[in-house]
Amino acid sequence: MRKILVCVAFVLGCRSSSPGYGSANAGYSSQGPAVPAMPRSVRVSLHGVTIAMGKFDGTMWDGPGHVPAGQLQRLGLALGATNPYAVVISILGEPVNQALEKPEVFGQAMLVTGAGYGPPTQLSARRDTFTPDFGGPPSWSGVPLNGTVRLSVALTDDDLFFPDPMGSFQLNERDLVQALREGRVAQIRVAEQTSNQILFAAISVMGE
Repeated sequence: MRKILVCVAFVLGCRSSSPGYGSANAGYSSQGPAVPAMPRSVRVSLHGVTIAMGKFDGTMWDGPGHVPAGQLQRLGLALGATNPYAVVISILGEPVNQALEKPEVFGQAMLVTGAGYGPPTQLSARRDTFTPDFGGPPSWSGVPLNGTVRLSVALTDDDLFFPDPMGSFQLNERDLVQALREGRVAQIRVAEQTSNQILFAAISVMGE
């Protein structure tokens, strides 16, 4: 009888100390949830950008005059919203802003690695819009996710006499991983790099 009691106590002790046993531990693992492995390289596509309705000083992109009072300040506040891209697009689509002169965007993009800048890819887009799309779209394959790669972009408004620099920005590995995980065209905020002139860059990233 004593042997039976000892065996029962031993079995119960093993069960209570096993991972996942009992309501307190059910469904949990000491290792945590599995994290999908990152691909060794990806293909990056730059679909377009979102542009503010005027320059950082309040003047319009084309022609004389200023953006209506308060509109650029509204954009600045919208960038802090829970879903900033949706709020920004809504503001740009308002009649008071759609009536403004819109930019003609061109520029170039280069992949930056530890060895330096790669060959430039020329960018041109649909004219007279705050949300220009780049034809193609331009893409880069074999991009490693090793912490050393950047996509560097510089854009200009093609005025007839005096082209206006719109700004330069870089997309880093964190931005690429965000787009990869979203599995769609992701809107990456770049406003802080361009004095709130270029607001978002639209990219998609696919594993190779």
